[in-house]
Amino acid sequence: MLGQNLLETKEPGREMIWLNAYRDFLNLYEYRYYLELIYGANEQVGYLDIGPGRSLTIVADGKEMNFTSLGSLEKEKEGAAVFERVRYDATADDLNRIANAKQVGVRVVGQNGIVIRQFGPENFDKFRKFMEQASGI
Repeated sequence: MLGQNLLETKEPGREMIWLNAYRDFLNLYEYRYYLELIYGANEQVGYLDIGPGRSLTIVADGKEMNFTSLGSLEKEKEGAAVFERVRYDATADDLNRIANAKQVGVRVVGQNGIVIRQFGPENFDKFRKFMEQASGI
C-alpha cells in the first residue's frame, strides 16, 4: 500500500489531493492494482462530487492515461473539512509508467470543478518504492 501521498501545490490551494496506490491479492499468484484518489477541501469549498465514469487523467511524460471509477465511494466531514474517496482500477504497467516518469500531471474532474496537480520529488519516491516492493525487487 502507498498511502498519504499528498500532491503538493506551490500556490495556496483551496483543495488537497492525495493519490495512493494499492495491490490486492486475488490468489497466491495474481494481484489486482488500483489507485485511490482522496479529495479534501474546506467545508465552504465543498465536495468535488466525483461521479461515475472517466474522471482521472494522469499524464506521464506526455502520455495520457485515463482511469474510470464508480464515483465517490465515501464522503465524510471532519471538523471544517470535507473529504471524498474514489478508487480506480489500474494495471502494474500503469503504475510502472507513473513511477518511472520524469514528469507526472494529475487531473481529476468532478461535477463541481477540476483539480490539477503535478508530482513532486517525494511523490516519485513513494511510487518507485511502492513498485519496488510490489514487484519484489
